[in-house]
Amino acid sequence: MYLSLLFPTADDRLFECSCILDQLDPDHVCDETFEPVTYAGLGTFTADLQCHRRGFPPDNINDIGTRFYLYTRENPSADVELTEASGGKVPFSSARPTKFIIHGFQSNGKKSWVLEMKDELLKKGDFNVISVDWKDGADPSFLPDYCQARQNIRVVARQIVNLLQQMLNQYSDFDLADVHLIGHSLGGQMAGYVGQHMSGQIGRISGMDPAEPDFQGDEIDCRLDPSDAAFVDVIHASMFGIFQPVGHVDIYPNYGTDMPGCTSWAVPDIVEGYCGHKKSHEYFTDGINDDCNSLAYPCTWVTGQGQGCTYQGQPGVTSVQMGYHADQTPLSAYGLYVIMTNKESPYCAPNIIPSPN
Repeated sequence: MYLSLLFPTADDRLFECSCILDQLDPDHVCDETFEPVTYAGLGTFTADLQCHRRGFPPDNINDIGTRFYLYTRENPSADVELTEASGGKVPFSSARPTKFIIHGFQSNGKKSWVLEMKDELLKKGDFNVISVDWKDGADPSFLPDYCQARQNIRVVARQIVNLLQQMLNQYSDFDLADVHLIGHSLGGQMAGYVGQHMSGQIGRISGMDPAEPDFQGDEIDCRLDPSDAAFVDVIHASMFGIFQPVGHVDIYPNYGTDMPGCTSWAVPDIVEGYCGHKKSHEYFTDGINDDCNSLAYPCTWVTGQGQGCTYQGQPGVTSVQMGYHADQTPLSAYGLYVIMTNKESPYCAPNIIPSPN
């Protein structure tokens, strides 16, 4: 909806794109099939599911150009490139937990926020940190081809599955329970596809404002959902992110709408999903090495007009944290929460109490 309104054009491809993005008409359903395509090592991509019927298939792996960059405490800044098709063992320690950082639309695996998150993770623990760089697939030549990028996450997800399968085959002590996928925007939805296609269960997926256009309200095979990993935690922070709960723990910072410090309506802020959308990964990174405990306030999901997470004055709890430490949430506390933040780092704001909405 948002990009088609910002960039009206007579190009036929963007009219196809509006099939995904134009949600002004709730009765409009995109249902444009395409001929199945098969890519070596990845299998066949079809339009069997309604959510994949977009009139065109995913790009091939050469056009997407996925790269996997490994960082460890031994090589915190030098790029060690991995490939799911490489011969020999990939150069990482299977004894370490493995964290994947997956960027979203019109981004890349060496963006400053990706590298900052990588640095904070390596400061926190002795991890394998892998940045998934699919920049050519995330920012196709036709601007702003969100529609093609949305299809391309299917290919990159299977490439990640192949890499994980290679690690399982080559290392007897490699455990999927120690794998953590951290995805922003389309990267968050991609992480769900990885979990869906793995033969075993991934330990954790963190969705940082997983993309909303063409995902909101979809069946679970088409989007991130709790069955994709043993633990799925989600930050909902903007109009560009999916708003419905899709995890075991769903956090709606500042009710999931207006983020403190986000006051700009400049076109770049809107188009690139800056402000609230980018705040989601800033919140995650900021909390990795911060011992501050916010209070999380239970909220209730309301559908229909004015849908959202409604807070009715329940007391806050300290057992639920947003972002990196969300995995410490006890099973009994799984659910939906509002957490208030400061407008700038450090974002943890334990003394700010939400008002019932």
